Amino acid sequence: IRDEIDVLDDLIGRLLELTKAETLYQHERPLEVDFSSLVREATKRHLPQLQEKGVSFEQDLPSTLPYSCRPLEMRDTISGLMDNAVKYVEPGGRVALAMRTTDTVLELDLVNSFRTLTDKELKDIFDPFKRLASEDIPGNGLGLALARNAILRHRGVISARNSDQGFMIRILLPLSDELPQMDA
Repeated sequence: IRDEIDVLDDLIGRLLELTKAETLYQHERPLEVDFSSLVREATKRHLPQLQEKGVSFEQDLPSTLPYSCRPLEMRDTISGLMDNAVKYVEPGGRVALAMRTTDTVLELDLVNSFRTLTDKELKDIFDPFKRLASEDIPGNGLGLALARNAILRHRGVISARNSDQGFMIRILLPLSDELPQMDA
């Protein structure tokens, strides 16, 4: 019975954390910000961890990029994605963040030199409480679900895939009120 109580207590705690995270940004209004600066700020706190693990970090961002968003939510989303990239990269590995735009879309790619994921892992990775079963890394399985919800609230698309460089998260965000065709 004690084990069942612990499992239920953990589940309740995780559900409360999900609810709290989803309501935190509810009243934040969109503002035009320099998205490149926002991304730099979101990644800066992870630099000591990258150095500690001997991981190379490459960042390719436009010098400035005006974008209308909920800045706290987007900063925390990018920071959460970086947190995952740092946690799931092997010592001596590589993390790369690149951002570019077209006439209609802002594209952000975050890649780390993690192992190749199975099709099932890629399919389920944005579901709340899903964790990579073979990995013994701390976390609650909410980071990518929260990121997906934040990107959807910004009318964007987020996807996960294996790439030549490793595991990749791709975010596509519209640059205007007209929604372009976006397949991440």
